[in-house]
Amino acid sequence: MVANRRVEVDGVEVLGLNGRGIAINPDTQLPYVAVVASMMAVELSRPLLPFLVSNDLFEAVGELSPAPPVQVDLSADEDPYDGRTWRVHCVDESMATALLDRAAWEWLEQQGRRSALTLWIDGRHVVASQPMSRADRVARRLVGFHQLVERRLASGELDAWAVDPPYPEVTNHSVGVFDPLYVRDGGWSFTPVDRELLFFLWKIRPASQYGGMFRGEVDDTSFVGLDEAGLACVVMLPLERAVPDHVHFARRPLVRRDTVTTEWLDFNDDFTVRSSDERVGHQVTSPRLMEYLYDHRVHRLDVKGDWIFVRLRRPTAEKVRQAVRVMAGARELLPRHGVG
Repeated sequence: MVANRRVEVDGVEVLGLNGRGIAINPDTQLPYVAVVASMMAVELSRPLLPFLVSNDLFEAVGELSPAPPVQVDLSADEDPYDGRTWRVHCVDESMATALLDRAAWEWLEQQGRRSALTLWIDGRHVVASQPMSRADRVARRLVGFHQLVERRLASGELDAWAVDPPYPEVTNHSVGVFDPLYVRDGGWSFTPVDRELLFFLWKIRPASQYGGMFRGEVDDTSFVGLDEAGLACVVMLPLERAVPDHVHFARRPLVRRDTVTTEWLDFNDDFTVRSSDERVGHQVTSPRLMEYLYDHRVHRLDVKGDWIFVRLRRPTAEKVRQAVRVMAGARELLPRHGVG
């Protein structure tokens, strides 16, 4: 995220943020920068664990916060402030209950009565999406919610969920974010994305947005992964010898686009194998590798350049570990000699 402007609303500084991504132009094969998100943020006096509240049924809230959904017991049973139209995500249900007292529900219901509203806490900041046509209204809502949170911080009600420094500071260049829950569960380190890996994957899937990179070991096998907003990730293992083309394996795809046909009919029925260079595809798809993929019921696998990798949807720490083990076994069955 890049902070491209700062404004004051009721004496509170509001950051205008643009999320920027680099994609590859398929015609020129040159990178270009595109704005992928527009948001506003206000800094908190103390960092808090992730939290989100939204009455927008169309908002992909899972992309905004790594926190899971929770059920919140409301502080009052009577209408009109019943909170039934709101979704709440929080790493700790008790934190959500402490934050969303009756006064907070009344404020949310009043502010969200005429239009959708999504607000979330991501460490040092309260953040809101910023539709360009309603920037002033979003800024005032954001400051109002920020004030609600600050009052609870000042009273000590949120001390149990405050994060002690050090914590990434917001500058004119970047905004720090929490690492996804599955990365924390795995005990892996989470860092900014390596530029070379970013461009490597963008050439394969240009529309993907990677928010961070994680590294670790599974059974003494080192791996690297790139996270996609907690909703998906790409897990990668390095190869001893580079493969000069992209060879893709998929089990029972909805649309078959085979470019490599093997002599094993059962494998051909279950798998599609694609490679722009058919000779490279056949060299990589050895009988031992086919048997391994078939016996282990591997759903997807990619080999390209210096990497063997797989994309996981709805990742968990255990899914990542299993993917690393499967890829480590497949890597041992790739050609030891040069391919191509």
